[in-house]
Amino acid sequence: MELFSLKSPQEIKRLSSGRFSARIAQMINYNGSSYCLILAIDGNRKALDYYEDLARQGKKKSGIPFSSQRGTFICSEGIKICPYNEIFQESVLEDYSSLSDNKVQSHYTFMIEGSFQLVTNRNSISEASNQILKQEEFLKKIKNFLDKAWNDSQIFRELIERIGRQISDAKTDTQVKQFNQSKEYFLGRDFFHILDFPQKKEQKFFCPIPGEEQGLGALYTLLHYLVPDHSPYIRFWLRPLSFSAQGLDSLALDFSTHKVDNPEQLKGLEYKYLFTTEETFNHPLVITDQIICWEFDSLLEPGQSISDGNYIGEVVFPANDPKLQEIGDKITNIKNQYSSCHNNDVIVISLKELIPKTFNCDWHKGYLTLKGNKKKRRGKSKP
Repeated sequence: MELFSLKSPQEIKRLSSGRFSARIAQMINYNGSSYCLILAIDGNRKALDYYEDLARQGKKKSGIPFSSQRGTFICSEGIKICPYNEIFQESVLEDYSSLSDNKVQSHYTFMIEGSFQLVTNRNSISEASNQILKQEEFLKKIKNFLDKAWNDSQIFRELIERIGRQISDAKTDTQVKQFNQSKEYFLGRDFFHILDFPQKKEQKFFCPIPGEEQGLGALYTLLHYLVPDHSPYIRFWLRPLSFSAQGLDSLALDFSTHKVDNPEQLKGLEYKYLFTTEETFNHPLVITDQIICWEFDSLLEPGQSISDGNYIGEVVFPANDPKLQEIGDKITNIKNQYSSCHNNDVIVISLKELIPKTFNCDWHKGYLTLKGNKKKRRGKSKP
């Protein structure tokens, strides 16, 4: 049965002012037991006016809060036992997930009534009853009931559609706000100009921030194509060929290699904002040829060990490679507990140090750095 009162959910300006109502009920059978599903829809304004004995903000009345009587409930033998709004988080009921939203619950009461087993103090259902409510076949019967309500009740259908649209719009608004904030935040980063190319000397290159390994990789890849052929640091500029969300971040080639016809030519490249030995390296060292970081841990010292959970290596600053010493270090003596050794070293490069060694740059501090460096004065300043 469906009852209309004034305007439907789609016709009113504010859903909180709704006076619409509808009643839908159905008996279902599951595993030889009968259950009753009862959906009572009352627009928020109508419910506040109609259930006048329930307490609400500023008015105690019966002492039973209005909000505690709205949403989804489990009932046993005709007695309301406990809320169960989490049922709409089950994947089977995904189409009606909006009914678990707090703002939606003020418009309806949904009761699932049956001979449910209860805990000792009778204020919650037992684990056995909880398992029934999670069974896919039982949930499908609830979905069939809601699908029928959707088809038969304009009030229910419009309520779900409007709430779904509001939730979607709210999520979109939040994401748009976050995106706009990220754009403003981005422009406050440190940046640099490369002065070697007159036509590009006004172009800003923004520095990556912690957690932005993909941005670090993108900057490294972009600058690779600007490296002069005569640069003494050219061997540290590998040419990334791929970006991956799983495994190592990139496959890459040596700077001077142009033709790819052998898998052995490909090198494993990983990006890290901060290179540290305090954390386990999250990829096998034996497949990593070069690590590109932005900064080194200030506590990093020669001789420290770094592990990938299986193999362990030693960080060294090679005296026989002064160019590498200026911009990074390497991981050598890589072996595991079974004395299995890896014959190759892993080169670790700080892109922040490599850039000014390769290019003639003009560096600038961004607003965020300047703001972070600002010191607050205590007390009154001296005249």
